[in-house]
Amino acid sequence: MREVAEGRDLAAVKGLSFRNAAGAIVHNADRPVLEDMDALPFVSPVYRRDLDYAKYFIGYPHLSHTEIFDGVETFYRRFYFRAPKIAAVCGEMVRDRQMLVRRLREGVEFFGFLRERARASAAQRAAA
Repeated sequence: MREVAEGRDLAAVKGLSFRNAAGAIVHNADRPVLEDMDALPFVSPVYRRDLDYAKYFIGYPHLSHTEIFDGVETFYRRFYFRAPKIAAVCGEMVRDRQMLVRRLREGVEFFGFLRERARASAAQRAAA
């Protein structure tokens, strides 16, 4: 949360629970529901900058990279490539030029991130 990262007083941050100096757990007022998820920034630049995926344990050592990526791809296709969602996004892009530009930019960034990750993974396997 931005407020915590900026060093604000924890008691003033809505939606936060924390332990105060006396050791008691404090629950602040609820944070308002975010109505426009598209107002959030896209995560690819943050992942590219901060996420070193090689440091994370994978609980499927018996599976090849191909099997893992195929499983993820299958899940993604089944749950996200559904006609109603695609129609809604396409309609949104047709109505709003800024949304069209944003969605295309995010897609290019995301697939660039995946390409970089795949290259790094292949280089890592080749070096092993």
